[in-house]
Amino acid sequence: MALKELKTIFNWDDFSAVAAKVTKTGILGVTDRTELMSLLMEVGAIGRVVGDSEKYKEGIFEYMVPHKLIFSDRDIFCIHPVFSEYFCCGRSLS
Repeated sequence: MALKELKTIFNWDDFSAVAAKVTKTGILGVTDRTELMSLLMEVGAIGRVVGDSEKYKEGIFEYMVPHKLIFSDRDIFCIHPVFSEYFCCGRSLS
């Protein structure tokens, strides 16, 4: 799966490159990168980076808030640790 190409911390451009490959595989209900991002956010696989600690990037995930998590092309995103193990995502350089 192309999600393995993502780093654990990534931006919209990184995601767009991977999403182009994933949407070609024909996931039901997903026709573009925005729909794919929404799907992955809804299941808690991807969140938005909101801060840094000494050791970690801090992210917020849709299951943590009482509403849909809003995102934009200027955001920095993160893969939830459980999903990064599952998808064997690459380590982030940042």
